[in-house]
Amino acid sequence: MNKRSPLTSLLGAFLICLLALSVSTQVTTGTEPEVFRSMFTDILRSNKKAGGSVLVLNGCGSTINGALSAPLSGSDNDRLGQLTKNYPEYKISDRVDVPNLLPKYYLPVLLSSRIAKYEIDSDKGANDNLGRILALDELKAAVDASGLNKGMDIGIGPKSPPRKSTTKKTRMLTNVTLLEALNEVAAFYGSAVWAYTESHCNGEIRTRIGFTRN
Repeated sequence: MNKRSPLTSLLGAFLICLLALSVSTQVTTGTEPEVFRSMFTDILRSNKKAGGSVLVLNGCGSTINGALSAPLSGSDNDRLGQLTKNYPEYKISDRVDVPNLLPKYYLPVLLSSRIAKYEIDSDKGANDNLGRILALDELKAAVDASGLNKGMDIGIGPKSPPRKSTTKKTRMLTNVTLLEALNEVAAFYGSAVWAYTESHCNGEIRTRIGFTRN
């Protein structure tokens, strides 16, 4: 019977460890949704820019496919490009003044729902305006039709106290989608940031929507 030398045994054990490390590295290629979102919002925050993000999660406890190979660097456009290059299922919208991080292949139906008319009011915070928008008849009908009325969290950011300015400002929106309305509210406040998350888990859809920064 041939006996293996200690050196051969040691080499074999080393190769097994390398193989196990390689397998574990290949498995952990996802990023937690809020970590992924924070990469985007940090870019907006660095220049006090308005914007918003949409995350769609398919599966309970799912992660975002991708991982950064190096820290984001350069201009805002450079960093946004690096972000979507490393996370190919997402894209940046074309609107320069209010960038959006969006799924590349699917936009939640609710965000495409149309609003006939809404007036943004400067005496109210961003989340207060959002609550009033979602209370519109056409939006309530869209929420009911999509089945989101049983699992919808509204206003995920801090509530703002009433704003009573010496010069009240308003902006009228007509015939816009909910996505467009969110961007208009964000732009109205200058640097507001909104977040929309749609989670599909065990046959149920849960949605969180709100402004994380006024």
